[in-house]
Amino acid sequence: MLDPIPNKLLKEMLPEGIVHLLNIINSSLSLGYVPETFRRAKVVPLFKKGNSHDPGNYRPVSILCTVSKIFERLVNEQFNEYMNKNNFMFKFQSGFRKSHSTESCLLYLSDIIHREIDHGNLCGMVLLDLQKAFDTVNHDRLIAKLEALGADSSTCRWFRSYLSGREQLVVLGGVLSDPCIVECGVPQGSILGLSLFLTYINDMADSCSCELFLYADDSALLMSHKQQSTLESNLSSELSSVNNWQIDNMLSLHFEKTEAILFGSKYKLNRCSKFRVILNNVVVSTKTSVKYLGCILENNLDGRKMANKVLSKVNGLTKFLARNSTFLDRSTMIILANALILNQFEYACTSWFEGLTKRFKGRLQTAQNKLIRVILNMGHRSHTGRSQFVELNWLPVESRVIMSKLTMTHKILYGNVPNYLLCLINKVKDTNTIYTRGSISDLCPYAFKTMLGKETFAYIGAVQWNKLDRQIKVISSMNSFKKRTKDWLLERVAE
Repeated sequence: MLDPIPNKLLKEMLPEGIVHLLNIINSSLSLGYVPETFRRAKVVPLFKKGNSHDPGNYRPVSILCTVSKIFERLVNEQFNEYMNKNNFMFKFQSGFRKSHSTESCLLYLSDIIHREIDHGNLCGMVLLDLQKAFDTVNHDRLIAKLEALGADSSTCRWFRSYLSGREQLVVLGGVLSDPCIVECGVPQGSILGLSLFLTYINDMADSCSCELFLYADDSALLMSHKQQSTLESNLSSELSSVNNWQIDNMLSLHFEKTEAILFGSKYKLNRCSKFRVILNNVVVSTKTSVKYLGCILENNLDGRKMANKVLSKVNGLTKFLARNSTFLDRSTMIILANALILNQFEYACTSWFEGLTKRFKGRLQTAQNKLIRVILNMGHRSHTGRSQFVELNWLPVESRVIMSKLTMTHKILYGNVPNYLLCLINKVKDTNTIYTRGSISDLCPYAFKTMLGKETFAYIGAVQWNKLDRQIKVISSMNSFKKRTKDWLLERVAE
């Protein structure tokens, strides 16, 4: 039996059962032994993408017993506290860490690329695809890395017990396979497995001297140079070093899915030959646009492909609401729109929205206007203005993007972001010895030479922040700040 204590029984045992549960957990930690029941898993294959008949396109998610997940959460909290307190985690690892997200990673990545192009450089990036990364973690090597981070013998003994002798069976179509022993990897679907995987790849950064961005196993190498040939040579060398590290750590690169891209101004890109990054005498596939963490990045950073993706999703979901409007009341449609549609406009908007032409921005607003007409049951050609936005308590697309940037700026100012974002803003009072009382809460925008530079969050975030009323800028509470800022932006929507 996978879960000998059902969830219902666990709830009925509370609060008296907590004492016994704590005894089990504390005994396990002191003895350095994880009960066999906690190491059994039922694996459910979840389809990712591609050919559904290819087993490699499924993610094996482990279903564990409830008590083991309670146990793992307690251990995981202490483990992460230790890693963060000692500043052991690689600073550009944005996966499954407090205050980190895909958007924080994309924001910083995008700003670096824009800044390098503003300096007259080309920027090369290689997106690495690791094969079955979670499933190929070597247990002995992982324990050795924990020891190197200061884990004592009893702690390592407990982790070794947690990892070794794990048993799993696969359920597919209601049929269970025979159980088998897992000799490597960390269980996907577990709580502690994520932190252990981040620890396993934490020293990947030591193998290269270029910028490395990580979101769990989603990895990207980034370099810049004025000369394409030098950039190709340097990036090929860095890729080779990272590949050697992966081989040493018993991980493998999926070469067919690894991609390279060259970013630059349109002027420079038109004068470049085909970008060639080489690994083991084989040229990495070069693209004019790549998808990283759900965001499409184009070599000229104009954002059109990402905007078209957003338009396709928004228009498709709007049509779905329109077809089913007779079965849904207004409040239900608003809930669905807020949950499924409006967030499409905002995801990673700092990485693609500012590069759009006025025409593309207009198309995004037209898509939102159609959604408003469907929800408010208006005619196809009815005008949408401030009164409709106020009625729905929504902001127009461009105002939503501004709101997103102002919220991120507030988080940076009040320290609720990854450390790598703190360098993107400068306070006027920190850069000038003389400042007025009114500018004490203002920011100093970076001085960029080109329009591409002025599309960065470092520039636009500061400009938009300085436009805010001073009474709003000094609000420290995030909820109060967002409410006041939204009201401030709504007041400025055209009728």
